[in-house]
Amino acid sequence: MALPDSNIERVVKVVSMLHVNFAKTLRIEQLADVARMSPSSFHQHFKALTSMTPLQFQKQMRLLEARRLMVSEAANIAEAAYKVG
Repeated sequence: MALPDSNIERVVKVVSMLHVNFAKTLRIEQLADVARMSPSSFHQHFKALTSMTPLQFQKQMRLLEARRLMVSEAANIAEAAYKVG
């Protein structure tokens, strides 16, 4: 679907990185460097692909993981919040 080294592929690479590192604090500049884009261009392409800003996407990932921890591992709110950042 995405051509090699296209803007979409670069954003998908960052999305994959966010899935793995959702609990870490990441700056937009770091994400843009991974995508090899300027921060403004990265932000624009990320939002076009995901319909969310990078921060909104990371927060969504954290909420989903916290929900999973509370449901499947019976973690309480404090434990889940601590684990997801």
